[in-house]
Amino acid sequence: MRAQLQQRADRAEQIRQQLALRSAQVDHRLAELGELIASLADQIAQAAPVPAEVAADLEELAADTSVGADELGLRRELGQQHKKLDDAVRKTQQSAVRAMSHYRQNWPVPSADWGDDTEYLADYLARLRSLEDDGLPAFENRFFDLLQRQARNNISQLALVIKGARRDVRIRVDEVNRSLLMTEFAPASFLQIEVRDRTLPQVEEFLANLAKITSGSLAGTLEDQDDREAAERRFELMQALLDRLRSADPADKNWRRLCLDTRQHVSFQARVQDAERNALDHYTGSGGRSGGERQRLVTFCLAAALRFQLAPADQERPEYALVVIDEAFDKADHNFTKAGLEVFRQFGFQLLLATPLKMLQTIEDYVGGVVMVSNEAGNSSQLHQLIFDNDDVDDDPGTTVQDRLL
Repeated sequence: MRAQLQQRADRAEQIRQQLALRSAQVDHRLAELGELIASLADQIAQAAPVPAEVAADLEELAADTSVGADELGLRRELGQQHKKLDDAVRKTQQSAVRAMSHYRQNWPVPSADWGDDTEYLADYLARLRSLEDDGLPAFENRFFDLLQRQARNNISQLALVIKGARRDVRIRVDEVNRSLLMTEFAPASFLQIEVRDRTLPQVEEFLANLAKITSGSLAGTLEDQDDREAAERRFELMQALLDRLRSADPADKNWRRLCLDTRQHVSFQARVQDAERNALDHYTGSGGRSGGERQRLVTFCLAAALRFQLAPADQERPEYALVVIDEAFDKADHNFTKAGLEVFRQFGFQLLLATPLKMLQTIEDYVGGVVMVSNEAGNSSQLHQLIFDNDDVDDDPGTTVQDRLL
């Protein structure tokens, strides 16, 4: 911008000098013609009647004097052009002043000792030449190239991942739902999980900003100055988003979690339906449900998800059926525990439970034996095995297995 203004100012000054020279030439020509006319007028006044031949010469000379009128018109035209050029120079100077003022506002340190009038134009032009010698235009082009590719490859990819996450959730839930249809949730009824989109203003704004950043990124180059200014605005927006994403402020952390954790972009609802897919009941939360109902719902969904992961497609029983639960149901009452264990049995899982002694009576119907771990006074741990459903094995609860725990 500053280089263009300087070129325009130099060109305007060159044209002004040419017009001044032409104006001086016209003035000189007019002076010569004026002297000639005055001389001829004196001769006419003193002369005898003009012979015909002389009259003809005078008429020819009078015709030449019309050139003076044309020259006067040219002079007026040159004056008007001179005024236009003065106006152009003034406007160019004003543009230069605005450019200098803009530079001082954006880069106050290197321009601390400069003003923003034409007196300091040489300092600004020297600074411009220094930046050009340092290769700033090449770095600027590199910056815009990186901005285009980063927006196209990374920012757009982030937006696609966030938008596609909801679709991926639905695909996975559909697979779990197929597993749920293999086992009755209650007599003649089945459980299905519905995925609902959540309307989150913060996420919508975040995605809108990502779209603004990637707009125009498909263009290969940014030759137009307006395109580059728009790209700079997109970069400022991207920088603001990145600063907020890496901020340690608690509010920004919550915002980041909400925007990037796509699990929060959806909600789930459980629907109980009959074999014809007619809705019988809905679970939108734990409110209004008994503890047993909540326990069965959660355990049923967990077991279905495990079967989906462990069983071949469309197979009711998993090939690898061992489920290990540490501190299993230690805070649940007898009924809740039995409901959960019954669900795992329905889905064909073998259970390995680590649970307090108080739960032994409850889990007895769902396990084939018990291994009790004891450790007294920091000595080596001992295992005491009790088998429930194998007549060939000694069920003496005092049987000790001395294998050291790994």
